[in-house]
Formats: sequence, C-alpha cells, structure tokens
Amino acid sequence: MLIYHYHPTTKEYMGEGTADESPLEPGVYLVPAHATTTAPPTAMSGKIRVWRGEWLFEDKQFEEQPVDPGYEPSIHDMAAAKLESINSGKNSALDAGFWHDGVLFDSDYKARLAYLEAATQFQLDPEFSTQWKASTGQWVTMDAALFAALIPVYREHVQACFAWQAAREQDVAAAMALEDEVEARAALAAVSEVMG
Repeated sequence: MLIYHYHPTTKEYMGEGTADESPLEPGVYLVPAHATTTAPPTAMSGKIRVWRGEWLFEDKQFEEQPVDPGYEPSIHDMAAAKLESINSGKNSALDAGFWHDGVLFDSDYKARLAYLEAATQFQLDPEFSTQWKASTGQWVTMDAALFAALIPVYREHVQACFAWQAAREQDVAAAMALEDEVEARAALAAVSEVMG
C-alpha cells in the first residue's frame, strides 16, 4: 500500500513509501505518523504541497540562504550541532536492528509497533504463533518463546544506543571545558557522530 510522507512540523510533502502489512492482522497496513494514504496532487510551480487533513498548495515560506564561505560558527553553535548529530546517530543505530541467533530483527518505528502488537497478542493467547518478517529477506516463526528471548536482546540494544549517546555527550562537555578554543574546536570535531 502506497503512503505519502509529510514533514512533522511544516507538513510539506516529503515523498512516498510503502506501508508494511501488520504481521498480526493480515490485510491491515501500518501507516506511520506523519504519513497518509491520500495521494498528493501533481506539483505546481512556485507552490509546495502541504497536508492539512487534505493536500493543499501553499507558498513556500522560507528560502534557504547561502552560507558565507568565510563564516565560522561559534563554539557554542558547533557544540549544539554536534549534539544534534550525536542524537541523530543514536536514532540511526537504534533503528538499524539487532541480532539474535544469527537473525537480524528490525527495530525501527514500525517494527517497535509490531512488537507491541505481538506482546498484546501473546498476553491474550500464549499459544499464538505467526510468520514474522524479522528484517528484509529474513522470516521466522514468532511464538511466545522467541518473543521472550528477544526482549532482553532488544533491551540491551536500546541501552547500548543510549549509553553511546551519553558517552558522546560527555565528550562534548569535556571539549567545551577546555580553556583553549582551538583545542576545544579540535576536540569537538573529533567526537564521533556515528555509533559502531
């Protein structure tokens, strides 16, 4: 099923994607936040397509300004940008999946919703099992025993992602504590933004 993504703040059309079928309810598709099944109209010159419960054309409000090539951000702006990149790196790692018994299991937003549905299903019927798409091209039979085995592995994955973020934020704080600004900038630039 095709879905159409829009920006969470500006509501501007961002592109199309495909909704995944619920592993617990065949024929029901999982539509994520900031997406709709309503196709946007054809693009119009000078306008943007915006979701307001329906697709509307609006004037683009902000034009991107060119950056002065001689501009050097303040050390505080540099630290703020680094912290934002670290958060994005943590989110990417969090969504990248986790391994259990040689199988990669998805851990993105849609997968987390599916795990919540599965947890409810196993509470209602401990004998329930279903074919489960662990990740692209990897199928398993999800039953209560496998689900129980996945919980601590997933928890460890999440904790590792947040521990990495906390350690990188400490690196940023340590860089900002340096008295020499040149050293501080170099230390900030050296802080990793990618987990792995």
